Amino acid sequence: MNTYSKFHNYFNNKNSNPGKDKVFLNNTILMMSDIEFDKFLEELHELILKYNFDSSKVRKARDISIISSPNCEN
Repeated sequence: MNTYSKFHNYFNNKNSNPGKDKVFLNNTILMMSDIEFDKFLEELHELILKYNFDSSKVRKARDISIISSPNCEN
């Protein structure tokens, strides 16, 4: 819910600029077996570690949230 609250606050700010700030939201349903999903999570973890840089003057904090949930439509 905290993530949704951040989006709400961001878009209620008259100075928000999603293009400049690179704000996006994506929802995708992936068809995977448990083994494929485990592999996906392993690769995602590796990708996150690859881009987890130390703080610097030229870097901005990027708040990335990934949520896995059951597909209740089936």
